[in-house]
Amino acid sequence: MLPYVDIAIAAIFALFLIVLLGRAIFTPLRWFFKLLINSAVGLFLLLLVNFVGSPFGFGLPINLVSVLVAGFLGLPGVLLLLVLSFLR
Repeated sequence: MLPYVDIAIAAIFALFLIVLLGRAIFTPLRWFFKLLINSAVGLFLLLLVNFVGSPFGFGLPINLVSVLVAGFLGLPGVLLLLVLSFLR
């Protein structure tokens, strides 16, 4: 066997493990930051709808369900809450 083949195989295996470990660490962090941004945008939009709609007698109730929907879904969640409030 060539003298450096085993070192090259070990280096390739170590690189594979580093990439695998990096994906295992950064994928949940990416999901967490996406959820954090969606939560901030959803809460901001929920408050904005209430602030803009209050002079017209329109508002979305701020309760646990509406905050969770707006937090998890962001802009689509607030739009869903608006559509559901118009249907009511």
